[in-house]
Amino acid sequence: MLYNYRRFQLSSDTELRHVYKSTSEKKEKAFRNCVSNMVWRNGTGIKILSHNCFRFVIGYEYPDKETGEVRFLVDTGKKIYDEKLSDILA
Repeated sequence: MLYNYRRFQLSSDTELRHVYKSTSEKKEKAFRNCVSNMVWRNGTGIKILSHNCFRFVIGYEYPDKETGEVRFLVDTGKKIYDEKLSDILA
């Protein structure tokens, strides 16, 4: 997760148009779903961490609803990785 968090810190790609010349409806829908999930978690700063012609990986930070601790989430489209930021940086 540390590698992904470092990519998150360095990335300025916040929209699909930043990484693709054109996108499919399927990619647009998937990205909107990621943004909706981020908003539901009160997250901020969605960024595209990696991409290829078939898929993309996003990451964002959000506060834990119970503790308020900052968490970092990575969504690969197949799997979600979610850890406390303090554990990642430890």
